[in-house]
Amino acid sequence: MASKPGEESDGGLERTELLRMYLDVLRLRLSEDEFRVLGLLIKGVFDFMASGRSQGETEISDEDEPFATDAVRGELMTIMGILTTGKLDKQLVDFGDGIRALVDADAAADPARLEELHELLRRDRERRHQEDEVLRGIAEASGMSP
Repeated sequence: MASKPGEESDGGLERTELLRMYLDVLRLRLSEDEFRVLGLLIKGVFDFMASGRSQGETEISDEDEPFATDAVRGELMTIMGILTTGKLDKQLVDFGDGIRALVDADAAADPARLEELHELLRRDRERRHQEDEVLRGIAEASGMSP
């Protein structure tokens, strides 16, 4: 029986099997609390996607916040990359100023491409911030709490 496009990675492993193996490695690498919080973040992403909203954040309790480290959030991005591409060949790039992205190896090795991506991401973040400010202003003017 032929597989559907995107079900198998380049190495012939299905995405779910590739993800399971990656999570097995993370279970050994991360502390128990970090791995648990990673699971909460993954669930939050799926809940967000199922909600149909265009923006939002996964909420982490104050108690769990210390375990939602940059490394854990980076692993979340890697996991989402595996789920969307079926591959492990993506690299997490930290552009500084709070902007991180998962890119392919070719883009990661090309400084001009990285600068272009950084500028696009920076502009997108600014646009979203401006939209949030407008929505807050509308909510305040209408007497609704933001």
